[in-house]
Amino acid sequence: MGIRKKKIGFWAIGAAAGPIIIILSLLLVIFQMYEKLNEKLVAADHRQFREQLRATAKDIYELCKSQHTLLRETLNHQLNVAGDILNKSGGINLISETLQWTVRNQFTKEEQIVTLPKVAIGSNVLIQNFDPNTSTPIVDDVAGLLNGTCTIFQRMNQSGDMLRIATNIIKDGHRAIGTYIPARTGEQASNTIIETILKGERYIGRAYVVDNWYLTGYEPIRNSEQEIIGMLYTGILENKAVNVREAILSKKIGHTGYVFVLGGSGSRRGEYIISKDGQRDGENLLFAQDSKGEYFIKKMVDTATSLQNSEIAFQQYPWQNPGEKASREKTAALAYFAPWDWVIGVSAYQDEMDVTTGEMSKFLKKIIEYSIIAFLLCFIVMILFSIRILGAEKATLETLAVLEATLEATDNGILVVGEYGMAVHSNRRFAQMWHIPEELIISGDEKAMLVCVENQLENPQTFRHTVESLYASPKAEAFDILSFKDGRVFERASLPMMMNGKPAGRVWSFRDITERKRAEEELTRHRDHLEQLVKERTSELRLARDAAEAANQAKSMFLANMSHEIRTPMNAVLGFAQLLQRDTSLSPAACDKVATIIKSGDHLLSIINDVLEMSRIEAGRVEMRVEIVNLRDLLADLAVMFRLRAEEKGLFFTLNCADDLPPYILADLGKLRQVLINLLGNAIKFTKQGNIALSAIPNGPERITIEVKDTGIGISLEEQKKLFRSFQRTRTAEDEAGGTGLGLAISQAYAHLMDGQISVESLLGQGSCFRFEFHAAISDMPLDFKKSNKRIIALTPGQGQIRVLIVDDRADNRILLREMLEPLGFIVDEACSGQEAIEKVAAHSPRIILMDLVMPGMSGAKATQILRENSVDKSIVIIGISASTFEMDKQAFLDTGINDFIAKPFREHELYDILTRHAGVVFETQIIQPSSGSMQISAEKPTLEKMSMAWKMAFKQMLLHGNISRIRRLGEEAKQIDPILANWILEKAARYDLDGLKQLDNDHQKGDDREQKKYCSDS
Repeated sequence: MGIRKKKIGFWAIGAAAGPIIIILSLLLVIFQMYEKLNEKLVAADHRQFREQLRATAKDIYELCKSQHTLLRETLNHQLNVAGDILNKSGGINLISETLQWTVRNQFTKEEQIVTLPKVAIGSNVLIQNFDPNTSTPIVDDVAGLLNGTCTIFQRMNQSGDMLRIATNIIKDGHRAIGTYIPARTGEQASNTIIETILKGERYIGRAYVVDNWYLTGYEPIRNSEQEIIGMLYTGILENKAVNVREAILSKKIGHTGYVFVLGGSGSRRGEYIISKDGQRDGENLLFAQDSKGEYFIKKMVDTATSLQNSEIAFQQYPWQNPGEKASREKTAALAYFAPWDWVIGVSAYQDEMDVTTGEMSKFLKKIIEYSIIAFLLCFIVMILFSIRILGAEKATLETLAVLEATLEATDNGILVVGEYGMAVHSNRRFAQMWHIPEELIISGDEKAMLVCVENQLENPQTFRHTVESLYASPKAEAFDILSFKDGRVFERASLPMMMNGKPAGRVWSFRDITERKRAEEELTRHRDHLEQLVKERTSELRLARDAAEAANQAKSMFLANMSHEIRTPMNAVLGFAQLLQRDTSLSPAACDKVATIIKSGDHLLSIINDVLEMSRIEAGRVEMRVEIVNLRDLLADLAVMFRLRAEEKGLFFTLNCADDLPPYILADLGKLRQVLINLLGNAIKFTKQGNIALSAIPNGPERITIEVKDTGIGISLEEQKKLFRSFQRTRTAEDEAGGTGLGLAISQAYAHLMDGQISVESLLGQGSCFRFEFHAAISDMPLDFKKSNKRIIALTPGQGQIRVLIVDDRADNRILLREMLEPLGFIVDEACSGQEAIEKVAAHSPRIILMDLVMPGMSGAKATQILRENSVDKSIVIIGISASTFEMDKQAFLDTGINDFIAKPFREHELYDILTRHAGVVFETQIIQPSSGSMQISAEKPTLEKMSMAWKMAFKQMLLHGNISRIRRLGEEAKQIDPILANWILEKAARYDLDGLKQLDNDHQKGDDREQKKYCSDS
């Protein structure tokens, strides 16, 4: 009985303990199994999370890389085009003249004044041009052709500091010239750009230009001796060039993850270049702290800038947004694109990606709760055990559902292969991407699936070889690109699936990058199109240049012929008119008519000279002839010249010279005088009433400003824009007066030659102010401006016979020269062709030949050449005469052997002067005495005693107004009553001596006062 009870007891205990032991064993297995499963799921989630961050960071890096390659090729091409344009324009060289600059250091903003040689592009001198509306050569040509920025730098010193002297970059409404890039950015650090240029190499990269970041290209500029004298720059504004911004802003990771870009070094280190939604761009976060107080941005920048090429690094940090109760863990994938100094970051919260892990944590809690209940209810083993089995099965299905949902949620196609190469699982995205029918997926026919895959690829053999090699190396990783027959492109990644440190299969991931590849190909096509467009535009510019050169040559030939055809008859007209002026038998009326002929001829000649001068300016043949100029005397002479013309129109003329105006300057007197005559002539021409004011002031070191103000008709803003163009006249000018429309164009060209410019301020109907500013070095050497009052009347005796041969195909020109020479005592012979001239020289051996250089048959130039080659008497003086005034023609004539050249039409004194200088001819002269009707200053002091009260009042009124013309008329009226007073007044008026005239009136007033006092005392 006892034994039986024991057996029953043991059985009962065993029966009771058995289920408990079984349950505990099962719980232990379940805990271990789910603990490992949870670890693997967490690890898989983390790997997938990091892989997504890595793939996104790499996509952005590769997009930057492809864009950078395209931009680098574009900048290289732009530099090639800019250099080609510069070379075709004649290249850059330094000339002996200097130019003063006020320069500013681009980085420190410190200013200094430097003097540098002027820069010439071909034969044209480059001026300081701050005005965006005034064209600058080369840089504006490049900008128009390539739609980018272009700058020419001049080397400032041996260190290599580079000064911007010409650019199309605009800052504050002006061209950004006058700033320079220093060769050293600190006491030790050298500027990478200048260091590269001084090595003679081209620099391509990012650079801070004026006030913005640009993608830039720099190339050395060499002179004809291959010395580096500057550098040429082209660039594209970074914000316009980098088109990856939109791709970055549109990229989202999970619910709140995003892509951002920080600056990697320098002043932009830690600065937001591209922030989330672009809302914080430009904000510097280098010393921002995370929830633990660490400088996580600084750590990101330090980590990223140490990476090589396309390496990816990860950084975790806690972050708590405003309004959140606690911080959350964030992970960032980091890459560094060195060419742009970009730190690329892709960040997201870890808990947003741990979907599977979260579900498993909930499941694990349920397992624990159920286990406790099962342990307490161990006696109902069978029932609870069944319930637990069903619960475990359901939980397993839930876990698998979560895993499957996670795989389906990704945009990549996923294929999981087991240890023996059998397909274990794939998501729907995989089937969609590979176009695998659903029934084939269900069947699990791996060979049929492989055939379906290979039939779509361009290179199936390569695909199969890669798969086989990876299965042969179970731990190997692989990343490559697959190309499809239908044009699609996949990025493939293959990673080993490890269990307990051993390979347990392989996971294949496929990403569709077709659109990205198409975008890259589109960028390439755009680049090729741009290159073709540049080639076409360059060809068009070359054709246009050739056409312009041909047109310019045709124009020069036309102007030369026109000048010759007009000057030849003009020579006779003006020459005989000069001879008539010497004829004392002419009546005063006839003399006036002759003067009118000469005046009209001079006017016509000035029009011809304007046209020819404009042609010389356009051809770049005008040169400066610097001499010492008495500026005050020049202004006084012009005032005398134009005051009379002003008063004839009833205008008041004033001259104002600043006290500190230098009396003597170095300038081109002819061009300076011509500019002022043009401005003063226009002022009087277009002013009907009011006044004309001529003023001059110094304007800084070696700068003079001369202003011509009037109260005339004024110029509208629209017409001011074309005021300085050739052959352009405003509508108002066309209504008021004629002309060629070249005066202001020539004046502006002269002003540029004098390193200056002419500007205008005007209001319609209220008058104008033309301001002429130019460079004028001060001279301490005074000049004597002597005006001759002598006339040549004969040859000085003792020189022997002087025989002159006149050679001209036109009889009137020969007669003119004979009339100028024979009355003075020359023996004159004539020849009407070059051949006849050679025969006359052999027969008569003249001492002087006046040779017309352009004649039909044998020209004078050819005859001169023959005479110089064959003549025994080398002392014969040959003076060339021609209506051609082009410098190239004059030099060609001089090369034939003539001693000098005189242009038709010429003045008598020009002919006599050239004979004196080259043939040693000496003339007798006489002083030109004033005619009987001219004004003489009487030795007797004049008074106003004999004049009427009305005359005296009129005289006093005109003195108050300074009206010289009216004073002259009063002087003529006084001849009938007091000739001495009349001559005295007319002489003073001729010299504009208002002070002397006022003194006469003051003396008369004092005399009246004395008479009045005497009368009062006598009374």
